[in-house]
Amino acid sequence: MSGFWKVTIFILIALLAAIAGYFAYSYYKSLKDPHLPAIHAISPNTVFFTEIKDFEQAVYKLTHHSKIWQAFLEEGLFTEADSQIKYLDSLFLTHGMTHEILSTSKLILSLNLSGIIDVSPLFILELPQGMGLEDVKMFIKEKNGEKSILMSKSAGGVSYQIVNLPHPERLFYFTVHYGLFIGSFTETLVTEAIYQLDHGRSMVTDADFTRIVATAGKNVDANLFIHFKNLGKACSPLVSNKLRFLSLGLNSFATYSETDLIINPDEVLFNGYTVTSDSMGFDLDALRQAPQKINIPEVLPRDVSWMAHFGIEKFTQFLETISLARKMTLEQYSGDLFQNYEIDLEKEFYSWIGNEYALSETDAGFLAVFQSNDILKAGFWLEGMENKVRTQNRSAKKVKLEHNGYQIKKLSLPELLGYIFGEMFKSIDQNYYITLKDYVIFSDKAEALTKLIDNFYLRKTLANDLNYQSFSNNISDRSNIFLYANLKNTGNLPKYILAQNLQDEFIAHSNLVKNFEGIALQFSYINQMFYTNLYLKYNPGFQQVIPTNWEFDLEQAVIARPYLIKNHQSGKLNIIAFDANKTMYLADHLGAVIWKKTLLEAPLGDINLVDFYNNGKFQYLFNTENYIYLVDLKGNDVGGFPVKLPTPSTNPLAVFDYNNDNDYRMILALNDNKIYNYNKSFEETEGWNKIQAGVEVKAPVQHLTAGKRDYIFVTDEKGNVMINNRKGEVRIDLEKHFTKAMHSVFYINNTNSKGIFITTDDDGNVVYINTKGNVKRTSFGTFSADHYFIYADFDNNGSEDFIFADKNKLVVFDRFKAVLFEYQFDDEIVNKPLVFQGRRGLMNIALLLNNAHEIQVFSKNGREYTQQFFGAETCFDVGAISGGNSRSIIAGLGNKVVNYLLEE
Repeated sequence: MSGFWKVTIFILIALLAAIAGYFAYSYYKSLKDPHLPAIHAISPNTVFFTEIKDFEQAVYKLTHHSKIWQAFLEEGLFTEADSQIKYLDSLFLTHGMTHEILSTSKLILSLNLSGIIDVSPLFILELPQGMGLEDVKMFIKEKNGEKSILMSKSAGGVSYQIVNLPHPERLFYFTVHYGLFIGSFTETLVTEAIYQLDHGRSMVTDADFTRIVATAGKNVDANLFIHFKNLGKACSPLVSNKLRFLSLGLNSFATYSETDLIINPDEVLFNGYTVTSDSMGFDLDALRQAPQKINIPEVLPRDVSWMAHFGIEKFTQFLETISLARKMTLEQYSGDLFQNYEIDLEKEFYSWIGNEYALSETDAGFLAVFQSNDILKAGFWLEGMENKVRTQNRSAKKVKLEHNGYQIKKLSLPELLGYIFGEMFKSIDQNYYITLKDYVIFSDKAEALTKLIDNFYLRKTLANDLNYQSFSNNISDRSNIFLYANLKNTGNLPKYILAQNLQDEFIAHSNLVKNFEGIALQFSYINQMFYTNLYLKYNPGFQQVIPTNWEFDLEQAVIARPYLIKNHQSGKLNIIAFDANKTMYLADHLGAVIWKKTLLEAPLGDINLVDFYNNGKFQYLFNTENYIYLVDLKGNDVGGFPVKLPTPSTNPLAVFDYNNDNDYRMILALNDNKIYNYNKSFEETEGWNKIQAGVEVKAPVQHLTAGKRDYIFVTDEKGNVMINNRKGEVRIDLEKHFTKAMHSVFYINNTNSKGIFITTDDDGNVVYINTKGNVKRTSFGTFSADHYFIYADFDNNGSEDFIFADKNKLVVFDRFKAVLFEYQFDDEIVNKPLVFQGRRGLMNIALLLNNAHEIQVFSKNGREYTQQFFGAETCFDVGAISGGNSRSIIAGLGNKVVNYLLEE
């Protein structure tokens, strides 16, 4: 054999010996110091635990970044857990080795269920090979001193340590077993983990758990695992007796859930999957169907406190896969119905059920909503079922109420919904119902259905609620189970679901709860598992954004402002609006567009409601630059209109009815700077002397009556004022010239004897004018030439006050110049404030802010309706559109006219 091969063989033998020696040493070391993954220390009896990949980063985000965590701490919740976590984090952060271990090794944080109010965590950390209990003890001594180690104890032959941590003033228990650091402030949690490692069956041997682990996200703050087998028993003491059946049924709902936790400053998101075992039936298995679109909020009132929504592709398939016990109970009930009343549930009820149903609660009562695949058939079969019941049961009285054209009926089978759809639906036993769109809606109270009908036609639905819309952007629009709670308006929800002791806790921390916009939980069947999404939104500055109680669309953006015009037939108010395409719209008090018509030009000013022919039939009179329009209530031009003006007009048409006999005079300025007066034949009024202005007149001509005399005020673009009589002759010749502020008008003076009329000049002075033309001024402060001035009784004391709105400031003075109210905005005021009587009889001032596109309302007590947000991009009108005392703000927002009902 050559020297080359001898050397080669020798090297190979040496390598094999080295490799064998390495593996032999490793095997010996593993026997002496075995290591297991952290999950092995978690008992299959656990309820939930979380796995954290970077403990320090997660702690920082939780304790420094999360507003939600801070809010809980401010309420005195989780304080103990917070101090424990922060203390341990501070220990690890200042030690190089532990810092490296925490950033590279898995840490499991197991929370016992008492943590709903005050958690006590168990820490399980995978240590590097060779690191043991003595290393940890040395670390503790280094950080807390030699005397901090109090004693050693053992559990099952395994030693664990008790250490006194000075800052939390708590005893801490820890050990190292199978290469895992195990520590807690609760001794039993450590001893239970030791027993689990030595004798317990690891969760990794469970195929369902292994399956759910594979779905866990990597780049997340934490992974949360829930074990449903133990969840029901643990939750049972937390829920009300009425829902105890639900908590106890959680063990049969599914096997495991894994959700990825993402911590943001004002929200918490959990996204992951839930699995069920193929070897046995779980409640969730009945929903192994395609997720369905969530449409029911389109008919639910906006004030629902909670909703449980279910999406099913095929209802009969759903019934075939429900639990055996429930199926047997339903079959027995179905058989009894057929025997007693000859009711065939499969034919008369199941056949028309569509793809979604829901149970919800409002202030008026419970609502159960079922989407129908054939609403006519649903109504037919339900009425037939009731007829069969009444035939056999004479005591069952026929109920047939009517509300706004809807029939409210009753099905005298009180247990029906509970047997078919589960225990939750037993909340409804009276079975009043209506059909609306393609939904059948049941309630325990007829009043709840009448309110639903009203809300639907006012568009005050959950789907139209701006808060819900914003919130639902973070959840899927399709699911199999969707649980939603409006935490701002919990209603009876705490009483309905929580045990008494937790109800008390809920009430004690109700302010905290109301800082959350809502919470939602979804399960959607995807990829043979149920995609699980939990979303919690925190918003301490949250305002209940009252949506438009109705709204209607225009083809283009709203221009000018919407106008409220009385409907003399109904006594309610119609709405007239114009869009940028010069289209005029008329809508009724419910926001239903009655007609629309395209004009030749856009209107210049207000709409005047007139009885032009003095026959009890009303029309809408207004002008554009070149035309006078007279439109009847059906949207038709009255014969001869529009009338073409001889030359373009420069201001809005002013309509005067001096003697209240419908003998109208129409006065407007044309571009020759003359003021024209037309009669109803649109001929120049005989005897009228055209008023000649020095410059263009853009402001409407104003008419006031004082001392049985008529006064006509004309103000040109330079602020020059002319005061004339009905013939256009000078009635008051002003002794002194003054420049009237462009945004002011004239009022009858009821404050003093300085003059018969009152207005303001471009320096912000209040100006008094008497019948002889004397002009007197008084200053209430410094205001710009663009200020708005209103003369009205703001504080309800029977005496007019002086209201100034200028740029970003609103100030109200009484007759003695004392400031009654003052407010400074961060934004500029766009329009002349509107004064009206609001709730509690108080006078209100409403104004529009420029950049915020928001209308704000004030009374002498300060800002009103602070829980409502009124978005607007145009000026607005206020009135009782449906009659009565309830008032609405009508405004333009983009291409919509919106109605905000002012809450009483």
